[in-house]
Amino acid sequence: MPNSPSVNFEFKNDNVLQTTPMLGVSCVLARTTKGPYDDPSELIQSFSQFQRVFGSEIVPDGSVSNIEKAFNGGSKLRVIRVLGKGATKGVVSAPSKAKSVVPKVAEEGSPVVASATPEEPTASTLFKFTSGSVAVGFGLVTKGYGDPIGSADTFSVNIYKQANTVYYQVISANGQVLEQGPVVTYKTADDNNDTSVDYLALSAFAKNSEYLAPVLTEKTENIKSWNNFIKWLTDDVDGTRNPIDIKLNGAAITADGVKLNGTIGSAGSTPTADEWIASLEFVKDYVDVYQIFCSHIDQHLEASADVLKVHKAAVDMVKELQEYTYYIEVPKYTTHYTQGDQPRDLKSIITWIQTCLGTVGNSKYVAYFGGGIKYYNADGNLVDSDVLGTIAGLGDASASQFGPWKSFAGMNRGIIYDGNGPVCPNYGSPSRTKELNELAQNYANIICIKDVPNQGKQTLLWHCFSSQVKQDSERFLAIVRLNLYLKKNLRPILEKYLEEPNIWNTWNKIYLEVKPMLDNLVDEDAMSEYTWMGDQDANSYNDLSVNNEADVRQGKYKAILKFKDIVPMQEITMGIYIDQASKSVSVQDVNE
Repeated sequence: MPNSPSVNFEFKNDNVLQTTPMLGVSCVLARTTKGPYDDPSELIQSFSQFQRVFGSEIVPDGSVSNIEKAFNGGSKLRVIRVLGKGATKGVVSAPSKAKSVVPKVAEEGSPVVASATPEEPTASTLFKFTSGSVAVGFGLVTKGYGDPIGSADTFSVNIYKQANTVYYQVISANGQVLEQGPVVTYKTADDNNDTSVDYLALSAFAKNSEYLAPVLTEKTENIKSWNNFIKWLTDDVDGTRNPIDIKLNGAAITADGVKLNGTIGSAGSTPTADEWIASLEFVKDYVDVYQIFCSHIDQHLEASADVLKVHKAAVDMVKELQEYTYYIEVPKYTTHYTQGDQPRDLKSIITWIQTCLGTVGNSKYVAYFGGGIKYYNADGNLVDSDVLGTIAGLGDASASQFGPWKSFAGMNRGIIYDGNGPVCPNYGSPSRTKELNELAQNYANIICIKDVPNQGKQTLLWHCFSSQVKQDSERFLAIVRLNLYLKKNLRPILEKYLEEPNIWNTWNKIYLEVKPMLDNLVDEDAMSEYTWMGDQDANSYNDLSVNNEADVRQGKYKAILKFKDIVPMQEITMGIYIDQASKSVSVQDVNE
């Protein structure tokens, strides 16, 4: 049986050495005050854009936002908002038909419904479009779940008509106009003119309103979606002799206007582990993401078992997909923040990682970061903060400026200039090298303070290891990210040639297209050399070395990329010798 055309990758790592154990887009799962819950399609590139779309991040312990720190560091983010059970959108209704929306409760014995599938609200018909025997109605709901609209839980919508255009206004509880614009411009056919409907304005209203979204409430056999509705207006009404009539709540729309009541809905209860896990699904559509993390999850979930449950689901996902790295935070305190603020020491950090590893297992796609960071918050107070937002910023900035194959730890790309040291003890002094080694051997990438030449003492990230057990080069995150880079960049090139003639002329085109990218990786010190073996120089079936005629004539093609990676420097040995003859002091490389 034939299979769907696809591109498959096989990685083989021959770089096995005996050493110490141990680009710019991230995806963050977070609780926010507003915003879409299931749509990370908008790439958020600044903190101001984040505030516009998602409001602010909910940080239970009142410290700094991971998301704000990620943007400060240089991240671009795909944000997945996590909601709790019972999340509902708000509903707009006519005063005479106002009714409360009660969330549906799962029947006893039924599975818990996660935030990824909240119930759609029941909207009443407000607008009704009639042309001939066809009538379609729609109501209005809020775009968000419990998103603030003004300063209260209620708002109003004013609908009025001027000339041939129907307008709307969103008005806060205190009377402030928050948003206004046209809904639709229309004119029914008369003796001299065809019917005209500005369906583009209607589409713009549905897409661009910050607060409201239309929902079809009265449908026909052929009009069951908003797109069907717009197509009907486009094809069957606009520019025809067919009449059009638009009413609001069963009455003609006038200049006097009609005031509708609105509620903002609810973000639901505090999300459980299942809600966090369900939200992971939304990242799968985005191949530009290199790093995933759950922001402040140790604060949002009080039970350690629930935190580990989420980490296990995320780790299982990245191991299966092999498209992302997943970052796990070692909690900065030995207990949940509501129960005390005792910073973790060496033993506690290692114990927590080993406990987590016992649940999630080791993987090159998973890395641990700990130590906490002290930051000044907006009120000017020095607070103990989580680290993953800062880590995402370091990783994304390094990927953007230097390439994902460069380590984002150390004194060149790992400095946290606004950090004020770790929450845990500082393991960065030369006298604590043994402790740093223990952390490295237990996969802990740690925040510490070190003396940086010409910069004094700086807070920085030390170590950039994955949690892979095997001591090959993929224990370094830099090499894992390099392989992800190759995969993410080779795939679209190779997919372009699927369905093209499977012959050496095509293979040569593939080689010529990938060669500049690979040459650049050599120039940028991502690899020292490479070899592309894909029979790109063949002129007949007799010239094949990697492929064979039988497979080729079945539509199969194989290419092999072999390269020597360049790992981050981990150990420097200097010899310092006193010259016994002259009593002078000289320093030379020990290998000379």
